[in-house]
Amino acid sequence: MMLRLASSLASSRPPLGTNDGRKDRLRGLALAELDGQIAGLVGQSTEDLRRVWRTFYHTGPPLGLSRDLIIRGLADKLQQRAHGGPSRALQHRVRILAGEFEKGARSFDPGGALKTGATLVRQWRCQTHTVLVREDGFEYTASGIGRSP
Repeated sequence: MMLRLASSLASSRPPLGTNDGRKDRLRGLALAELDGQIAGLVGQSTEDLRRVWRTFYHTGPPLGLSRDLIIRGLADKLQQRAHGGPSRALQHRVRILAGEFEKGARSFDPGGALKTGATLVRQWRCQTHTVLVREDGFEYTASGIGRSP
């Protein structure tokens, strides 16, 4: 039964990376049904899990991948197909960062930029530290009851 459900999901869902912004991403598939399918993966035989993997990924699971990781990969795929996966831009950025890592880079600029008006908030030692991004720099404030170290 799981293989049949997974096969129908694989053929009826948009490809990963397409985030079309529709509110009806589940397309009639109730969240409870999705949760049931994910929970049902645990009861499947390893061979059935490999078949479902081939349906979703168009290849077998990587050699040495544990049963637990196969289940997690399938659950992730089911969730992505139901809720939408990462955008193409995010997938591209992750590939670039992974390439930098594989080249042995110890650090690299993730490329994020703070926009004017953004507020960064952190709590540390019972104090709230706030940084406001301004056009000409940053504005820092701390509030709350501080502890002596």
